[in-house]
Order: sequence, then structure tokens, then C-alpha cells
Amino acid sequence: MARQRKREAEFKENMQKKGYRFVCTKECNGNALFTIEGVVEDEGLHIETTVSEDSLFIDLRFLEACCQEFSGDVEKSGDTLKLTYSPMGEMRCRCTCEYKYRFALPAQKYKSKYLQVNGQLVSINSTGTKRKSEK
Repeated sequence: MARQRKREAEFKENMQKKGYRFVCTKECNGNALFTIEGVVEDEGLHIETTVSEDSLFIDLRFLEACCQEFSGDVEKSGDTLKLTYSPMGEMRCRCTCEYKYRFALPAQKYKSKYLQVNGQLVSINSTGTKRKSEK
């Protein structure tokens, strides 16, 4: 538990230092997803980007084991904005949930041509409309 608190503190410090936010927009709250066979079809990572004059929002929707919280990180490399997210703790329940998280970034600092989320490359639409990634 102390290790998880330390990781949470490091995550918050990192967000403040780099000037971004990574927030949960839909928690699992024990609402596990199951099919008739008891298995969830993983549709992959869904990504939507919204670009405004001063902000860049990247909304993530993904399936993971229940009972988790996630941390996120941002790195800019050339024309690519690299985002990563991962579970903060060791605890995982034996069910699957849909999670929704949002990266909120200052557009000027993180303006990029490409977006990479946990290794998946997506083009950022600069018109301000939303774009969903492919599987």
C-alpha cells in the first residue's frame, strides 16, 4: 500500500511538472462486463481527440481487469506526442470493466502531427473534430 501511495504522489508531481492532466471520466465501480459465456469481447483501445485553440483532449476507452486505477504520462518526440497509461497498483479483480480516461494538454506545448498511445500510432485531427482510432 505504501508503494502505491508513493507511485500516486510521483504521478501527480509528474503531471504538475509537465503541465498536463490525466483524469478518470468513467470509473468501473464494480460494473463488470460479461457476455453469456462469461468472457468480454475486447474491442481494443478507442481514442478520440478534440483540438481547440488552446487545449488538446485525448479521450481513451479501454477494457481492463476491475479494481484498478491508472496513471498516465506524456512525452513529445519530434512530431509525435507519446502518451502512456498503466495500472497504478498491484490489485486486480477477476472481472473486466470498461474504463474512460482523459488526457488534457495545453495545445501550444504539445501540438503534434502524430499521437501514439501505448505504442499505437494515430493521426491527430487539427480541425477540432473527433476522430476514433482503428483497432
